[in-house]
Amino acid sequence: MSDVTWGPVYDDDILHIELPDGNWVDVKRYITAQDQAAAQNAARATRKEGADEMSFSTGSYSVVLLQRLVKAWSFSRNGAAIPCEPKTVAMLPIHTRDYIMERIDAANKPATEEQAENLERPMPTSFGETEPALLN
Repeated sequence: MSDVTWGPVYDDDILHIELPDGNWVDVKRYITAQDQAAAQNAARATRKEGADEMSFSTGSYSVVLLQRLVKAWSFSRNGAAIPCEPKTVAMLPIHTRDYIMERIDAANKPATEEQAENLERPMPTSFGETEPALLN
């Protein structure tokens, strides 16, 4: 797993979630900007002919987000493993989706002030941000 707290998220940044029924699900630990954009794009509905307003489908948003985050699981049916793929992720019951998303949301919760002080700070992007007095 990556130890970068402010940088890119890689495929080995996995959160292992044990479900109440004994199954497990492995998900991306963090929601990336790319994940969020894909879900938002899927949720945008085109304007209906003759309508003056657009709508946003939260159902599409949550399905696409979950499809991007779920990487592996232990589900089986009649003794055979159920493949973890977008089609089967979309077939998860709402209570399973909600349970998984609660854990992902907890992992993505902004740090408290005290926790933030202990996180590795991003590096300044220019010399001027670190030593403004030396520029005189």
